[in-house]
Order: sequence, then C-alpha cells, then structure tokens
Amino acid sequence: MKYFFAIAVVMLSILAMGCSSGIPVPTTTPRALPEYVSGLPHESRQASWQYELDGATVYAASAGTTVSGNELEITAPPDGVAWAVYELGLPSPLSVPVSLNLELSSGSGDYWVGLSDYRDSEAWEWHGPYGGSTAIAPWADGGKYVSGAGNTYWAVAAVAGTSITVSASRMNQVMVTYVNSPGIGEIALRIDEPEQERFSGVGAPVCFVANGWFIPQSGFDQTTFTDLGVITVSCLWPGLGDPGTGARSDGVDDYGGPDALAAMRDALRFACGETSDVNGNYLADLVSVTTLYDNAGLYAFSHPGVVATNVIAHHGTEFELAWFIGRENPTSDEQYPLEIGYWNDDGSLNTHPYYRYPEDYSPTQLDVDYSAAGWVVDPVEYPEGRPCLTRPDSTLHVFGYKGPKINGVRYFSRGLTQALEANNVFGADPWPEDVATYAEVAAFWPERVAVNNYPAIGTNHPDLKVMLVFAADDHVQAALDKPHVHQAWDGFSTGAGLTWVRLNPDKSYLELFSPTAALPYTEHDANTQPGDWLTIRQWGYDGTKANGTVAGKVAVAEMVDRAYSGNWDPDVPGVL
Repeated sequence: MKYFFAIAVVMLSILAMGCSSGIPVPTTTPRALPEYVSGLPHESRQASWQYELDGATVYAASAGTTVSGNELEITAPPDGVAWAVYELGLPSPLSVPVSLNLELSSGSGDYWVGLSDYRDSEAWEWHGPYGGSTAIAPWADGGKYVSGAGNTYWAVAAVAGTSITVSASRMNQVMVTYVNSPGIGEIALRIDEPEQERFSGVGAPVCFVANGWFIPQSGFDQTTFTDLGVITVSCLWPGLGDPGTGARSDGVDDYGGPDALAAMRDALRFACGETSDVNGNYLADLVSVTTLYDNAGLYAFSHPGVVATNVIAHHGTEFELAWFIGRENPTSDEQYPLEIGYWNDDGSLNTHPYYRYPEDYSPTQLDVDYSAAGWVVDPVEYPEGRPCLTRPDSTLHVFGYKGPKINGVRYFSRGLTQALEANNVFGADPWPEDVATYAEVAAFWPERVAVNNYPAIGTNHPDLKVMLVFAADDHVQAALDKPHVHQAWDGFSTGAGLTWVRLNPDKSYLELFSPTAALPYTEHDANTQPGDWLTIRQWGYDGTKANGTVAGKVAVAEMVDRAYSGNWDPDVPGVL
C-alpha cells in the first residue's frame, strides 16, 4: 500500500507541473498542422533529419540540476521533483517530429518525459516511468507537439530521490506538405532529403515511391533512398492518414481507382518539378540539396506497381520521368490473389494445377482453366472458406489467403469468380458477404490491371527507361515462368515499344551492395529476355542474400547513375 500511495503522490506532482508554474509550459498559441503549414515562413530547408541536443543545452531547469560538461545531472529530492526542459526550433513549418530518443549516461530510479501538447490538452503529455535510455516512437500525431512558432519542447522529470544524467536528446523529423488535386482536394506528401547529394556539387536525383493500396497499411511508405544521395517522395492515397505525422489526404479511398491515379499524378507533378505545393513552394524550394528534376524516377514494389504503371499510361503527358523500376509487380487480376501460384507458410511451392506455360500465356491474358472451381470450408484450416480445385491426381488444390480485401470483402479474379457462380458452389446458402460477386469483380478489375495499358505508355512516355527487378523466388508470386514479369516485359518492350528495358540490375551494382547475393548471379544485357521463360528463375538474384531493401537500392543506384551519365548502353563495364 505504501508503494501505491507513493506512486499516486508522484503522479499528482507530475500532473501539477503541467498546470502550475513548476515547469514553464510554452505559451505560444497552439496551432494544428494544417494551419501552421500554410502560415509561417521557412527558417531552413532541411527536409528530413535527426537533430541532437546535448544534455546541457536546456531551455529551462529547476533546482536540483547541474551542468557537467555536455551533460545534465538531475537529482530530485526524496519527496519532490527536479526537471529540465529542452527546446528545438523545427527547420521549417512543414517539419513534424516523429520520434524522440533520450540517452542517459547514468541513472538510479524512475523518471518521466513530457511532450508539449499544443492542440489537445495545451499542457504537458507525460510518458513513463522509465529507468534508462528510452525512445518515444512513433508519436500518434507529431503535428500536435509543435507550437505556432514552429518549436517543440520536451521535459525530463526525475522524481522521489531519482538521480539521472542526461547526455543527449535526439529528435527525428520528416517533412510533410500538400499538393492540390482537382476534384479531390489536398494530397499529403512526405519528403525525405539526403544529407549528401549523390552527385557532389551537382545535385540529387528524385525517386517517387508508390504506396500500397489494398493490404492493411498505415501511413506513408517507409522506403527511402536517401542513403544513396537521392531525394525520396511519397504520398497518401485519398482519404488516408499517417499516424506518425498526423498528415491526411482529402477525398475518399477508391483502392487504386481513378482518384488514386489522379492523386498520384499530381504528387508526381510536384516531384518532377511541374507544379508547386499548396504554399507555392516547389520541391527544390523545400530541400537544401540541388534537385535534379531531369533524373526523376518512379519505384514500385509489389502491387503498387500496377497503379504506378497505370498512372504513366493515363497521365504520362503531365509529368516527365527518366526511369521506372518495377519490382515483382502483378499485372493481371489472377496475380493479385496469387491464383497462378503462391508460397505455403512453410516455404513450399503451390502452383495452379491447370496453368501451363506457354499454352496458357499471352502478353495480355492468362487463359486459366477454372471450370472445376469449388469451395472448401474447414473449421481449423479454412474457417472463412476458400476457393479450390481438384487436381488430376484427385487431391485438393486450395487457393491461398493472401489477396485484396476491400472494405472487408475478398476479391478473386474475374475468371475464378465467374466459375464459382456458374458452379453454384454455395448451393442454397447465400453468397458470402465477404466474397465479391462476379458483377463486383467485373466492375472493379479493369481499372486495376496493367496488361492493356502499355501501348499508351509508349505514346505518352516514349523515352522512359525501365528496369524490372525480381529474385529467383519472388516474395509472393510462385509460378515457375513468372508471368507477371513476362507480361511486364512484353508490355514495356513490345506493347509500349520502349528502347531500353532491363531484367534485373548489372552485376557490378549488386556486388557493390551485396557481394554474397552476386554469387552466383548472371547479369543480362538490357533488351534481352530468356529464350524459354521457364528458365527465368536463373535470371533472378538470390533473395535470401539480398532482401527487398537491398534490391531496390541496387536498382535505383544503377538507374540514377545511367540517367546522370546518359549511358543507356545494354551493359556497363562497372559502377558508373
């Protein structure tokens, strides 16, 4: 009981600090993110960064604190509190704090960390107790911790005899801005700026990263290429928010539909220097490095690649991209729910029993036999129910569980869904509410596949250079002939008629980032393809040695170097 009473007293003391003169609560008028974004001048142009304050650099401190070199010793009396407040002016009104790391060199007992909440409570928001160095991340909404003057504050409070030594505080921040998208509203963008330009004294290329749209996902895509010296930009789809920054796009999420394409179009226009943000600032105005708009490209991993491909096809005349990198992107509706093949949870292969290459393959269609489609329910393995087929050996092929789920409804391909209806697999039972009907998938899929849109890319973006990146074993697709890569290859090289399309990066770049993944690895010149696509696995890199992050960096590095040097030869002798 004495312990609980002591904790209660400490909590009351801490809470009192937020509404008394104990710790000075910053008095700047609180403002929410959308207000101060549009109203304040820029003090600096650094876009995304980590700022470090040593422990001795305090804004205010109570009795019981002592500066020792670059550190601050905080010692609380047995029945009281000692505290220090730190202040950081954000580099621009678009910057938002997303995490705080507090480093202690010594400590005994508990302490608390307070964040200055300028929007909800207009008081200190307390976190703890902590017993050593700690990190508070991600913050639910970084924008609310910023004052109208563009400053953020945090307090460190030692309680009830605790003695701690603060050596450093590290604040991580990102830049968020908005662009107008006619008919939708404002679209939120995240900008990550490199510390150094890739091409020293010349500038930094720009890479726009396409965001996921049907998997459970929260916020901006976290992929960045800043360590390559490349500015990275991403956006939020209409109607979606980012919990780390509090940013949110206007509109309603249409899951990769026309509004998503329009939003991405306008975000790309900003990234390519064609238009400004809502404040009249261009990308080059917001970053401290020189922006190389003529070396701007688009990177898409997995299903975002379809939206990325389609936005170039439908809106490619409104922005100028030098290059596109598609890594393991689906191209047709059968591939989204992995109906042609998928990996079991134990890593074993599970392919469609009636898909045959080359008989069932074409550049615009996979002619898959679903005529015997059925439905299986197992209370243990498939309680939700799954589509299935009977294999020639009379065993059951059950389709996988990964695939689009839109507003709680599972979307299978048009071919499979039509067969389920034709075979009346549910009998007298009603069609499941969590499975899209044929009418629904027939309306949904045409706008969300890429196979018919490649000719428009040739018309709208004839100088686009393309790299298709894939491991020997894809992250989700498992068909042996990789029809998703094959259709993209056929689409870009033949359908669009582009002059430079490469299957996987140059070996010299792979060796630079992952020497083990380059052994064994056979590079192939641009504009070449396998004589037999059943051997395509031999063209992939070892995904167990080079993860997706590494593979993306390898590809981006080669493409930005080629664009900078103007070297689009089929092969390069080494890293440019």
